[in-house]
Amino acid sequence: MTEKPRLGPGEQLVTRVDSRGNLVYSVQKITGRVFVEDDETKGYVTDAPLMMLTLGKMDIPGTWFRTWATLVGFQQLGKSKRRRPLGMIKTSHRDISTESGISRAYVGEAMIYFNEIAWVRTAKVGIYQLNPYLTFAGTSADQERAQEVWNAAVAEFVMPGPDHAAEWRKHRRDDQRKITQAANVVALEGARRNKANTATEQPARPARRRRAEGA
Repeated sequence: MTEKPRLGPGEQLVTRVDSRGNLVYSVQKITGRVFVEDDETKGYVTDAPLMMLTLGKMDIPGTWFRTWATLVGFQQLGKSKRRRPLGMIKTSHRDISTESGISRAYVGEAMIYFNEIAWVRTAKVGIYQLNPYLTFAGTSADQERAQEVWNAAVAEFVMPGPDHAAEWRKHRRDDQRKITQAANVVALEGARRNKANTATEQPARPARRRRAEGA
């Protein structure tokens, strides 16, 4: 049996299975990161317990949770068409919808919310960066560089309370309703003006000539 390495202050034991099926031990410094690895995914997840506890307490639709879980899964290491440097991912609403089985409308709503609370940001069209303080797949050095990039683009992020998402949805729907009502009023006023203009501009019909008597 392989002897386990000794742990010093501020260190944790990490285990993994190599390509031959052997259990391999290594020592990692405890820096607030949790190292995870399975057949398809490996990397450091910062404050994973905090993130999961926050998600568990949030009153969000299941489709939002599945959208976020899909985004985190896209960070997998190794050969992946979606993976980009510094933990960024290349994807689209259609791609997320196809992978998760969620309607694109629900994916779109979830992405707007997670962007607003700064759990994800759009680096450029089709390229997203997940908050590297919450989730990251890669080395600790890469994660620190990803955090520098994130800090240059995002001032702060939100760890929502239980009612935050529900209140956000309510305000968003109220705003959308007001926009729709305003658009309907504008359309109605426009239709009335067009009708009035048409009635005013309509040329008078020429008077009919009476037939001559006896004709």
